[in-house]
Amino acid sequence: MRPEHIRIVGDGGQWPATVELIENLGAESHVHARSETAGALVVRMPGAPGVKVGEKIFLAPVEGISIASIAMVGFFAR
Repeated sequence: MRPEHIRIVGDGGQWPATVELIENLGAESHVHARSETAGALVVRMPGAPGVKVGEKIFLAPVEGISIASIAMVGFFAR
């Protein structure tokens, strides 16, 4: 699963997760998070992410991405 296939959403997203690392890369940031249901995931965001390490967030796939694809990533990450 590519970082651009996942997004951070408000409360009620499909996968609760905890932010473990933030990579500020200038024009974009990569937010590394761990979800008990989907495993380790990386989210690509434009600019500064607006979240902090240790923060609880909710993740969801972007439109057109299969939920089963993300579930398989979590399975293999264990």
